Amino acid sequence: IKQTFDTHVTIDLCGSGYDTRVFVYDFLRNPVACNDDRSSAEPPCSGLDSRIDALLREAGIPYYFIIDGFGGAGGDYAL
Repeated sequence: IKQTFDTHVTIDLCGSGYDTRVFVYDFLRNPVACNDDRSSAEPPCSGLDSRIDALLREAGIPYYFIIDGFGGAGGDYAL
């Protein structure tokens, strides 16, 4: 789906089954944002799940979201 307007998004991995990391790249593979551990946590979030607040997505530009695990961790994640 091609986005036709600029918008801000929040990427939240609260409730994932492991210690997550999230990376966002633009279509040229330039890093745009990343997060390893959220800055604050309230249940059900553990603080080891990742969150990026108010990421600006520009119209017409594809973005790639990479979900990774700290120290090679993996499993089910919630996005």
